[in-house]
Amino acid sequence: MSLEEEIINYLKENPGASIREIAEALGLNYSIVRTIIYKLRSNGIISKSEKGFYILRDRSRYAGLKDTTKTNVDTLVDTMEQLRSLVNEITKRIESLELKYENISKDLSVYTSLKELVIQLKETIDKVNTKITFLEKEITNLKKQIETLSKYTSTLRRVVPSKDRDVKSSIQALLKSQGVIEVEEAKKIADSRIIHELIERGVILIIGPYIVSKEYYNQFKRKFPIPLSEERKLNSLERKLLKVMLSEGLAYIHGGKEYRIIE
Repeated sequence: MSLEEEIINYLKENPGASIREIAEALGLNYSIVRTIIYKLRSNGIISKSEKGFYILRDRSRYAGLKDTTKTNVDTLVDTMEQLRSLVNEITKRIESLELKYENISKDLSVYTSLKELVIQLKETIDKVNTKITFLEKEITNLKKQIETLSKYTSTLRRVVPSKDRDVKSSIQALLKSQGVIEVEEAKKIADSRIIHELIERGVILIIGPYIVSKEYYNQFKRKFPIPLSEERKLNSLERKLLKVMLSEGLAYIHGGKEYRIIE
């Protein structure tokens, strides 16, 4: 489990916790927790109240995994760079102390103190190098996860458009043969996203409870004005469409003699 996931899980169980409380509870460095908290906050995953931090919202499984993995990599890289800077600073301090040690080697008490300090600093470097090695392994694992996600994404991009094309073709074929279908009937075949896409492309229109082929609608419009006495000559679909156009304000009766369309 990544550091971000540990922190998110802790906040889910302990909303309102502070950065220090999170660091102490999880046994993590305060600065690292603070860095991760700020990244989660900027990504809109958590927010801060007067008491502390809490989860703002959950993301979808696939998107959340991708975004979290990327944030983990950025955080780990930043942390590793900070640790490397710390190593360089400690190394410079050792070199400076060794120089001082050579200048005052005659003073045994100072020599002893400096020697102990050098030993302590070297132990610190060993610990830091161990942490860097651990972080490098974590980054390698995260890169593998990203590669797996990329392959999964590529597969989805190939499959989903193909499915959408089949659904769109089914809707268009049905409209070509009938001209008019009910919205509820269309929803059994395609979801709202595909229906809206066909509307934006100018392929279909929604008039009341019906989805109408744009081509069929344009042909029907050319029949206007329609004398009231000629209404019985319309087929059943045309009469249904005329009725709903009147109710939707797309057509009206002019002078009690004929139906006219409102452009």
